[in-house]
Amino acid sequence: MPLAILDLSGNNLNSSINSFLFNFRRTLNEINLSDNNLQGPIPDGFGSMIAIKHLDLSENKLEGGIPESLGNCSTLISLQLSGNRLTGQLIELVRNLSWTNQSLLEYLILDGNQLDGSLPNAISKFSFLKELKLSFNKLSGSIPNVYGKLPNLAVLDLTGNQIEGSIPDFTLSSSIREISLSGNRLTGIVTESIGSLSNLEKLYLGSNDLGGEISEAHFTNLSRLQVLDLSFNSRLAMKFHSSNWTPPFQLNVIKLANCFLGPYFPNLLRNQENVSVLDVSVAGISGSIPKWFWHQFSGLRLMNLSHNHINGVLPDLSIQVAGLFLLDLSYNKFQGPVPHFPTKVTIGDLSHNMLSGPISFLCDDSFPNLGYLDLSDNMLSGVLPDCLDKSMIIYLNLANNNFSGKIPNSIGSLDMIKTLQLRNNSFTELPQSFRNCINLDFLDLGQNKFFGNIPAWLGESLSALVVLSLRGNRFNGSIPSNLCKLSNIRIIDFSENELVGAIPNCINNLTAMTREGSPTRAITHWYWYNFVDAQVQTNISYKSEAFLIWKGRQSKYKETLRLVKSIDLSSNKLTGEIPMEITSLIGLIGLNLSRNNFTGVINPRIGELRVLNFLDLSRNQLSGEIPTNLSQLSHLGVLDLSYNNLSGKIPMSTQLQTFNASTYEGNFLLCGSPLTKVCWGEESSRGRNFSDSKGDGRQKDIFDSLGFYVSIYLGIFFGFWGVFAILLLQRSWRYALFQMSDNLANRLYASTLVTMAKLRKWPGN
Repeated sequence: MPLAILDLSGNNLNSSINSFLFNFRRTLNEINLSDNNLQGPIPDGFGSMIAIKHLDLSENKLEGGIPESLGNCSTLISLQLSGNRLTGQLIELVRNLSWTNQSLLEYLILDGNQLDGSLPNAISKFSFLKELKLSFNKLSGSIPNVYGKLPNLAVLDLTGNQIEGSIPDFTLSSSIREISLSGNRLTGIVTESIGSLSNLEKLYLGSNDLGGEISEAHFTNLSRLQVLDLSFNSRLAMKFHSSNWTPPFQLNVIKLANCFLGPYFPNLLRNQENVSVLDVSVAGISGSIPKWFWHQFSGLRLMNLSHNHINGVLPDLSIQVAGLFLLDLSYNKFQGPVPHFPTKVTIGDLSHNMLSGPISFLCDDSFPNLGYLDLSDNMLSGVLPDCLDKSMIIYLNLANNNFSGKIPNSIGSLDMIKTLQLRNNSFTELPQSFRNCINLDFLDLGQNKFFGNIPAWLGESLSALVVLSLRGNRFNGSIPSNLCKLSNIRIIDFSENELVGAIPNCINNLTAMTREGSPTRAITHWYWYNFVDAQVQTNISYKSEAFLIWKGRQSKYKETLRLVKSIDLSSNKLTGEIPMEITSLIGLIGLNLSRNNFTGVINPRIGELRVLNFLDLSRNQLSGEIPTNLSQLSHLGVLDLSYNNLSGKIPMSTQLQTFNASTYEGNFLLCGSPLTKVCWGEESSRGRNFSDSKGDGRQKDIFDSLGFYVSIYLGIFFGFWGVFAILLLQRSWRYALFQMSDNLANRLYASTLVTMAKLRKWPGN
């Protein structure tokens, strides 16, 4: 029996496509090589397969263009090449495939490649086309009107390209079930004609620049609609004119983030009983959550109401939305205690509200899948409960609350945690069990009340650390040399403590800082949840953020955190010289050693820190001259050398003279521009330079002035010694002078007595 179907999908094949396939060119009508690691170009031999109907090469590593020979496959019904690295212009492929007006092609799946160019009009020749998927390529231009006139088209997916213009009229595509145009540059309005697409089930128009109003008329006949995504079109507003309007559909997914829905919960949400995903964040919604909400949305799996103005007390979420996996109520005005979470929750974010009280709910419930918990920026208080044994937690943020006391021992059970932010509370002590958190790469303990020595095990056990902030505590003692083992560290902030001693000479072992350049991505973590649904992504990424004192003020770094490599040891009691090894950290962007007791000179190799943008050595006891190669730091935007014991002339350069005089003030032996103090010998030099430009007449004035000052000094000298000699030789003159002095003293004494007598007689004395 001749071979008709060949399915080798998912077998981890990692070579190029073998030419043996083409021995069956007359019999094979279906080839499936998807989900392998096939490499290289698509062979021209596929064009010789005269019986082929279904060709699936998706999810491989194929490169190059799509061969013209595929145009010879006149029997082709389905062509699936998604998830490769194919390049070239889409218009060429369509031209090759549409060699006849009677093309049988029904499925053209090319998403996830690198195809570019405009959308071809020739697609109109595919009259049998049912699915056209071109998402996540580099396509540009507008959508031709013919795309709205394909009679059999059921799925159109152009997501994630660079397509501009308006949305075409799809009223002639009566079969269409899915329109996916998200993540482009579409403008204009959404016309009411879309409400006539009675077969439409999924509408994705998010992340464009659409405007205008969406009203009841847009949904007139959409009785089959299940997914509505209009999110991140900030000029789009939902305005329903009838308070009694009942939508004709039951939605599963509602995504209206960054559309204006407020000020109240819109009628669109009422009577929707099948919703599993609800995102109405950044929607201008105010007031409290209506009573009908919890009844209507009890089946939610994902709920995002963040960045609104919603207030009130939250109910017991473990009852109201028991099956919830993702909960985001951040940036609102919720009050009262933290509610009980659903037991299936994986991601919980209630940050930036006005919640108060303890977080004892963590001990009452079991959260086996909780991976992300953010309760920062509330008014939570009390001691952390000793039940932080949620082994799946990767991200925990309790910053900017009123927690106090010792961090519980159970924190050591968080063996998967990567980010821990406890900034701005009143914590006092770190347990030894903390050293078990070996996967931590981001640790912020700043602005608390920790005291004692910095634990040496931070450098031994937490070797994965990228960011370490202990700022604003009461740590004392010296900086442990074990911290030099943090080879991945990019940000160290120990400022505003009571540290003493010298900077360890091993500081050059911080190898991540010894390399210029930064990672291409932010410090990003992926958090997976177990809710599997074809309409919802199964993972969400969160980027760590750091608060740094930069250029004199606190700034938040998130997207740009990967660019920052800095050391801040300011406002301590550190002593000794700044070690030469610090100049090996050529990747440093910021260095702040101000407000300490450092002595010695500024190392002449400071100019090797070529990418340094921020340098503050102020308020120390540094001496000597400013190194000339400091002027080589062309990226330097902030420099402060004030209030030291620096001396000599400020090196002349375009860079150093652009800073304000306050950069150098408080160094009394320092001179030169931009200070007003002129260096020794510069005044006469300036005079000569000035005379060269003005001529001999001006030079004469200068010499006249010099003679004037010389004559004054000579007059004072001879006048003093002349009077002194007369007093020494003439006895009568001496007697007259002393008598005059006695008379003057007697008069002053008498005048003082009279004045005191008058004051005693003053009323009230």
